[in-house]
Amino acid sequence: MFRVFSKFSSLLKRPEVKSAIFEYQDTLIKSFKGDLEQLRDKFKGTYNNSGSRVIAQFYDIPDLTGSIIWNYEINRKLKKRVSNLQ
Repeated sequence: MFRVFSKFSSLLKRPEVKSAIFEYQDTLIKSFKGDLEQLRDKFKGTYNNSGSRVIAQFYDIPDLTGSIIWNYEINRKLKKRVSNLQ
């Protein structure tokens, strides 16, 4: 990857290309922030108010276990989203 960037470094210094890169980065950052806000809102909503609780009760999963699973899934989604950006 660095070899490719070293070959095209002169192109990356052009103002048009720089502005396009910043524009793309800005779009990615806004998308990431939106996704984080959604997950934060979902986490703030608590497990007791989620549809996951209803499904867990249907399968006779205790509330504490369902809450742990629910939190684990939110963590997994966050880590997946962060790793996709890197």
